[in-house]
Amino acid sequence: MSSKADYNAQEWETLRDTPIFTALAMLMASPNGLVGAVQESSALARSMADAAKHSNPLIAALNQRSEGGNEDLKKYMQETAAQKKGAELPQFLEDNALMMCRLAASILAAKATPDETELYKSWVLRQATAVAQAAKEGGQTISASEAEFLGEIGEALTK
Repeated sequence: MSSKADYNAQEWETLRDTPIFTALAMLMASPNGLVGAVQESSALARSMADAAKHSNPLIAALNQRSEGGNEDLKKYMQETAAQKKGAELPQFLEDNALMMCRLAASILAAKATPDETELYKSWVLRQATAVAQAAKEGGQTISASEAEFLGEIGEALTK
């Protein structure tokens, strides 16, 4: 079983931030107004709170947030939002989320047990799915663009 000590700081940050970044990209995959954004953001917060109590020590440790944690991710997101406008931002977030998923998968393949790797992949997909299902778009629980992005996330996590 792996622990934080088995990963360097950059690897740990990637594993910690990938689910959040992926969920944020999912939030932007199919914009649905203020109410939908609040519902999807709330789903992400609930999913993160649940993961902090996860029975797997690696998943639980990745969800332990320190005071001021994720400052680099917050800064990056603010800078990105300021630079990318309109339809450019969701595509940029999706591309980066998929890159992070591929990177996380390669880190886990090298350092985690197969069970931890599967748990991590399931966790990332569960968080993204929770966001996708939180608000209906066009009468659908998961929109076509969200379903497509979920498939891409799954593929990226297996590479």
